[in-house]
Amino acid sequence: LVEPSKVVSDQYEFEIITKKDGSQVVGRAVDEKDEVLIVAVNPFDFSQTVEVNRAHIESQRPSPVSPMPPAMLNRLGKDEVRDLLAYLLGK
Repeated sequence: LVEPSKVVSDQYEFEIITKKDGSQVVGRAVDEKDEVLIVAVNPFDFSQTVEVNRAHIESQRPSPVSPMPPAMLNRLGKDEVRDLLAYLLGK
């Protein structure tokens, strides 16, 4: 929560897809149809997708940046942080 990109679980990580033309798509592969990879590009709305033809892909690698916004705790008040920690610790 404090440093979301310090350790990114493979459950949530996005990929950096570099295409042969040098452009990149950052997102999470959610489907594949024929030779087209469907990539969700918005971590808050997986219906926002981009189609990437597999033949155009140069490389795919995990993104070192978490889709969780940094400084997320800064938006919470003292009581909200306490409640969140109690929830996470199951108390």
